[in-house]
Order: sequence, then structure tokens, then C-alpha cells
Amino acid sequence: MGNPPQSISPNDLYEYTHGWTAVRLRSFPLWEFDDIRHEAYVAGLGLIPKYDPRFGDIHQYLSQRLYDYVSRSYYKKNDIVVTRKRAKDRSLGKREYNCLLIYVPNLEGFANLLHYDPQPHDFPDFSVLPDAIRETAYMLSRNSKKDCAKLALVSQSAVTQRVRKLRDMFSDELN
Repeated sequence: MGNPPQSISPNDLYEYTHGWTAVRLRSFPLWEFDDIRHEAYVAGLGLIPKYDPRFGDIHQYLSQRLYDYVSRSYYKKNDIVVTRKRAKDRSLGKREYNCLLIYVPNLEGFANLLHYDPQPHDFPDFSVLPDAIRETAYMLSRNSKKDCAKLALVSQSAVTQRVRKLRDMFSDELN
């Protein structure tokens, strides 16, 4: 046989990305074939100068590295946040993928889900609240009561009291 290729031309790289994309098409459901292929090609152009032939042929090198570059681009362009939590034994847990936006393929059905109320509402004026209660309300909109207590450095009962004060202050306006 011959020696494995030591480098790859841009045209050969473009051909290589065709096969690479065909195998990984299901990994990127929001993109079409050409989107994935072009992203892989651009990433491959950046990877070729870093290739060291002592550690394997160019196809093995690209196969192992392209997925990481393309997936990061995919997550970034589709507003997907990837997080990993550390376990108590300091090992990394499973990756969690959270979309910042909701993808709705059927817009006809989506219109029925929306409710638009043309009447203006008088929302409570939160600027009149004491800072501690306003901060608690803000934190509770994003966290549990337990997490809110930890963040505010108070007990859970103190958070409950602040919520009660908040309800009392706005009970007339909300009803």
C-alpha cells in the first residue's frame, strides 16, 4: 500500500466533509446538510495547519476534531447552552443541553396558543418596595425558596416573610 496522506488540499477537504457530514447529519437536527458541511469545511481549514503526521493520518485527525468544532458552532448559533455539574466525588456529570429559545416548526398551531389582551393593565410599581423585598422577588422569579435564601444569606422563613409582605402590599392592586 502507500503511506497515508500527509496533508490534504482544500478540494479534498471539501470532498471529505461530504462523507463526514452524511454520517453525523442526525446530530444537528436544526441544520441542513449543506450548513453542516460548510461549517465542517471552515473548521477543517483551521485544523489542517495544526496537523502533525506523527500521530496518525489526516482523516483520523479530522474525524476526531471536526465534531467538537461543528457542535460548538451549532450550539452557539442555535442558542443552546451546554452545562455539566460536578458530582460529590469531583467527577463530571452528564451534559445538559438547554435551549434559550423554543423551536416551533408548526407556526399555524402556535398562533392559537398565544393570547393577546389589548387592554392595558396596571402592573404594581415595584420601585416602592424595600430593596430586600424587591431583590427577593427577583431571585424567586428564577430560583427556589431554598436557593433564594442561600443567595440572600437569610433563612427560608425570612424569605417566606418577605413574600408575605410583598403579597400584602400588592393584594389590592392584584385583585
